[in-house]
Amino acid sequence: FLQLINYTDKVEVGKDHFDQELMLSVYRFIEEHYKDGELSFLSAYQADPLRSGGSADIRVSPDGKYLYASHRLESDGISIFRILDGGRALEFLAYEKTGRHPRNFRISPDGRFLFCACRDSDRIDIYEIREGLLYPSGIPSIPISQPVCIEFSTQS
Repeated sequence: FLQLINYTDKVEVGKDHFDQELMLSVYRFIEEHYKDGELSFLSAYQADPLRSGGSADIRVSPDGKYLYASHRLESDGISIFRILDGGRALEFLAYEKTGRHPRNFRISPDGRFLFCACRDSDRIDIYEIREGLLYPSGIPSIPISQPVCIEFSTQS
């Protein structure tokens, strides 16, 4: 299944004012069907519970049980979803505030930690993952000027 963050059609947010809504969408990608240029839509979820826009990055935990989505601009943080029904559905679990402008994040290969590049806070925050939820790890943030991308090497 393909999970992505996309803008939906314009929705009314006030008298004579319309805006686009960021949604976390789940699609079924079936190669033989995609040759026709179509994805099979399954479901959509509010990507940012605070509806501030600026959703950026999504990751699935190594065990395939949880999906994380970062949000920047107004409500800097990470939404946490449980993956249900073999990837066909999501259940919102929590929203964890982060440093300013969480540009990118990665889950450690062992699934124990989430590293979040907080660009405008000039640091990488490290969270411990327990049963899908994020907790302070007790490991000091890594000070670095405007981090924008994190990747783990498979080589030692």
